[in-house]
Amino acid sequence: MEKVAIYGFGSFFSKLPVFEDIDILIIHQSTSYDSCQFAIWCKKYLLSKISVVDITILSESEECQLSFLAKSKAKYYGKVRGFSAENNLDEIVAKLSRINSSSELIAGRSNEST
Repeated sequence: MEKVAIYGFGSFFSKLPVFEDIDILIIHQSTSYDSCQFAIWCKKYLLSKISVVDITILSESEECQLSFLAKSKAKYYGKVRGFSAENNLDEIVAKLSRINSSSELIAGRSNEST
């Protein structure tokens, strides 16, 4: 079963009153086709739920090479498992909406102004 870990980093997670987007990191288990496809599916799902988001995807080995978590001071928000992926992602989106008072960005892409 595929699984990914979701992290947040950047100004939104520092609770600064002004930020441009919500930075999310998805870390998947390996560079196998299934692992990559599951991470891409999770990214698409989050893009459908969060208006202004920048999502980075790394495999566990890539993250180790880059030390991205430490350098970005990323905060862990949850695991997403294949059999309950939508529920897991919805719970993470709900957590994100409670972080910053400007969380109208989490209302969904249909509320985005053009």
